[in-house]
Amino acid sequence: MSTLTVTRWIGGQHKQVPLVEAMRDLPADLCYLGFDTGEMKNGHSVYGLPMAGAPAESACQVAHCMHFITEECEPHGPSAISSNVLKHMVEKWLRARKQSEYISNGSAIAAADFCGYELTRSAGHKGPNATIVGIRLKAPVPKAKSAKRTRT
Repeated sequence: MSTLTVTRWIGGQHKQVPLVEAMRDLPADLCYLGFDTGEMKNGHSVYGLPMAGAPAESACQVAHCMHFITEECEPHGPSAISSNVLKHMVEKWLRARKQSEYISNGSAIAAADFCGYELTRSAGHKGPNATIVGIRLKAPVPKAKSAKRTRT
């Protein structure tokens, strides 16, 4: 299996970089659960570690989000979606494929960034979410099929 790579602008040219390496270059205030708002609990950010040092599964989550974005979304100038909405759409998409997977808000934001979409935050950085600008769904995300119940 080959290493998942993303294209980054380095030294005046586009270069392929392993995803886990590219995650080290994400903004320092992008945490596992979204953008850091300064809220603290027990001396730590309530939104977790920065994505650069996030749990090992975060790279896999980013890869799932990137796959969803490239397969199920398309650029569309006036459209935008919330990173939290994207996170839930990816989770639903994975469940429909029998892949139960948690996706963090930070992973959805990182994936949108790696896919080249513009990210905006609310004025004053009040929440952990980002608005992903210029993206829309190609079609509705399929629903996961649940097992039929039978009466006994």
